[in-house]
Amino acid sequence: MMDRNFDDLAERFAQNIYGTLKGRIRQIILWEELDQLLATFPNEPLSILDAGGGIGQISSGLAQRGHQITLCDVSEQMLIRAKQHAQEQGVASQMTFIQTSAQQVGTQLEKPVDIVLFHAVLEWVAEPEKTLAALFDTLSPGGVLSLMF
Repeated sequence: MMDRNFDDLAERFAQNIYGTLKGRIRQIILWEELDQLLATFPNEPLSILDAGGGIGQISSGLAQRGHQITLCDVSEQMLIRAKQHAQEQGVASQMTFIQTSAQQVGTQLEKPVDIVLFHAVLEWVAEPEKTLAALFDTLSPGGVLSLMF
């Protein structure tokens, strides 16, 4: 098995997953969890990696709250949509976009991050354990990996 690239499904994801009631409910629940997580950190801008961040709704919301975001995805089409979304939300200057896998993103980061988001991606990677280990290696001491599977 190889990691799944969603270039061919970017439009379908945007409409049939993120744009549905189910998608909105998923985001509401996720934001409740993220708000609790963010409250455990000092009230200052955090460095956040969104690994496999798709079209970037969560990342853009975190950037709106003042955090610095790095969003990586293997899908060029997802990154195009994430950049568009960030521009529409006025937060593109707080975000960095990298076309790479979650396993390789650590080699492209300048410094460790406070939080790694890895939401609805683990089920699409060929080697889940190695991927999680690589993401844990990107965390600063006391950092947190937010995993949704």
